[in-house]
Amino acid sequence: MNKLERISDVDYFSRPGLNSSKLKKFAKSPAHLKAYESNPPKSSKAFDVGKMTHGLSLEGECTWKVVEGDRRKKDVKEAVADAEGDGFVVVKQEDEDDIKGMALAVQCHETGTVITSDPERAELAGFATCPETGLLLKAKFDWIPAHGPKIFDLKTIKEGGASPTQFMYSVRDFGYDIQFAHYLYVAQLLGMPKETMTFVVVEKVPPYAVSVFEFSEEKKAVYIAHYHGLLKKYAKCLAEDNFSECYSPGIQILK
Repeated sequence: MNKLERISDVDYFSRPGLNSSKLKKFAKSPAHLKAYESNPPKSSKAFDVGKMTHGLSLEGECTWKVVEGDRRKKDVKEAVADAEGDGFVVVKQEDEDDIKGMALAVQCHETGTVITSDPERAELAGFATCPETGLLLKAKFDWIPAHGPKIFDLKTIKEGGASPTQFMYSVRDFGYDIQFAHYLYVAQLLGMPKETMTFVVVEKVPPYAVSVFEFSEEKKAVYIAHYHGLLKKYAKCLAEDNFSECYSPGIQILK
């Protein structure tokens, strides 16, 4: 059943369905996805800081606790254990400064004010079945309005990454083109047709520069066509239970 709901990250990731992260790996090769599923990546500081910035910016949530001091000392170890036991991510003061700095920069931006205006539209999970392939798809939207033509996605990025040139490198390296097409398609299947995804990009260090990007009509058409090709290929691999394909075994000529 196609539906949009508010659930925790743990619940979201435990539920069946093909998300954009898996499809990004599959785009490299079916074998890359198989390896990814067999050895899921561990959380990193950069990932945690990004997630906490999302929580503060979009939902007004503080999910961390500052613990300073030598991590080898008993009292500090106990403070860390207590904080983690209460469900907090332990950070240092400099991390909290960056999280709050990024959140404030987003909130003060012209487009940022939109996505920070209604926490009830943030972090909503969508589940829908593709009518062409029969695949169950899922997506967790950073911010999706009930009406209007856009989906919004918040990205935290390295220094200089919010420039147009550098962000296009990130689109290529992190598969944001696939994420764009996947989220639009899931929204469409949920009865919420959208025309584009707006990326709100904030740099992780002062001055916490913010830029906002959308893809051109030409790029959108290319990305959507590529995405639907990936869905068909994934469905074929799933039906045949064969994800062994990797790169070409022959010599490839670079041009």
